[in-house]
Amino acid sequence: MQPVIFPAASPRRFDRNFNLFLTLTTLQTTFQTTFQTTFQTTFQTTFQTPNAADDLSDDLSDDLSDDLSDP
Repeated sequence: MQPVIFPAASPRRFDRNFNLFLTLTTLQTTFQTTFQTTFQTTFQTTFQTPNAADDLSDDLSDDLSDDLSDP
């Protein structure tokens, strides 16, 4: 039985694959950082500012009262 001999990977192919890996890693890091920053900022301004939950509750109560009072 003959041994299977694989051709050596060409340097150009290695460079292309490595560049693709670096590009994808950079894109993932950029996306993750951007998403995390945006989510944290949105969450903090929506739910963690003083009285934000009370304001939201008041708005919903007012809307519900308006809906119920309309004929």
